[in-house]
Amino acid sequence: MTFLGQFQLDHFGPYTATQAVASKTGIHGADTSSNVVQVLIPQDLAVEGNIFIIQDEGGNAGTNNIQITPLGGYNINGSGSVYIASNYSGRIVYFNGTNYYAY
Repeated sequence: MTFLGQFQLDHFGPYTATQAVASKTGIHGADTSSNVVQVLIPQDLAVEGNIFIIQDEGGNAGTNNIQITPLGGYNINGSGSVYIASNYSGRIVYFNGTNYYAY
């Protein structure tokens, strides 16, 4: 996906089970149609400014939640994990150099 010719985001997935994010900034799809999906953010991607967009592409996160967990002892919104629990919802996760935040 290209925005106004300025930058491009790559799409990864859709993930169908536990999956470690393999790249920094990008759109990460989760297929919740049959399973709970856990998205892990590896410690080596804890670089200030990294952004991860995680989206329920299966449309069933209300039943099969998506759990987003940073590894390496980092927190996300003050906790070990955050969840997507509404169908077709998504979260934008970023690292500020100290912790992860999601909205």
